[in-house]
Amino acid sequence: EKNGFYQVKNWWINKTLAVGEERGIILDLCLPEEEAGVMKAMVLGDKKGIEDRERKMYQDNGIAHLLAVSGLHVSVIGMGAFKALNRAGLGKRQAAALAGLAVIFYGQMAGFGVSVKRAVFMLLLVFLAQCIGKTYDMISAACFAMCLILAQSPMLLYHSGFQLSFGAVFAIGALGKYFTYYFSAQSSALQSILVSASIQIVTFPIVLYHLFQYPVYGFFLNFLVIPLMSYVMVAGIAGICLGFIWLPAGKTALATGYYILKLYSWLCEKAGRLPGSLLIFG
Repeated sequence: EKNGFYQVKNWWINKTLAVGEERGIILDLCLPEEEAGVMKAMVLGDKKGIEDRERKMYQDNGIAHLLAVSGLHVSVIGMGAFKALNRAGLGKRQAAALAGLAVIFYGQMAGFGVSVKRAVFMLLLVFLAQCIGKTYDMISAACFAMCLILAQSPMLLYHSGFQLSFGAVFAIGALGKYFTYYFSAQSSALQSILVSASIQIVTFPIVLYHLFQYPVYGFFLNFLVIPLMSYVMVAGIAGICLGFIWLPAGKTALATGYYILKLYSWLCEKAGRLPGSLLIFG
């Protein structure tokens, strides 16, 4: 029975990875080489096609997290699927169950890195809360996800991705809420600024410890690029799906994502030219 379980598991992993490779080919056919590499990293978690110059540009400007499938990507997929299924007439339980399966499949296809595991576990708890009529608490969900991940791989506690992923969540759920309450933030724009500031404060020592440098303008860049990330994800997924049916349709759907990636490169280039854009602490 145990061997049978592992055979099924290996078949599932191989199948999902093969699906990811097929979708990567569609992106290669529909986009220029540079943008295709970045899009594959953002949508499919495949970083092999990213050029070193592009990778360094994103890292030096503090937006390298966009190149890794993370909680932002999983949330866009999961919550988008849940809302779409709910509006299509399915009840919350059925929509949550199908969206949960979609998230698990996407996480497997993206390689189930630390941040992806954390996001999948937490989003499944969101769906569970919807099904049983309970409220969702971000900090409790993050702690539960942390326990599950560390139970499997305890040494991940010292991994930069683990620390940054959970640091950002705790920043949003604790310090971000405190800032919002302390400054009596009512507008969504001010709340976004305060939450972004809390993430920068919490992750600052982690970034310094692992990378020995800090992008000074990363806060402002993130404030500009993160809201556009959902459009990149939607364009990427729509382009892949339509590209299987008819390649020109896939290219048309990917156009929005292509121009946003070009905007990202332009913003990074301009920010990199500003004085003191990257502080090297050694």
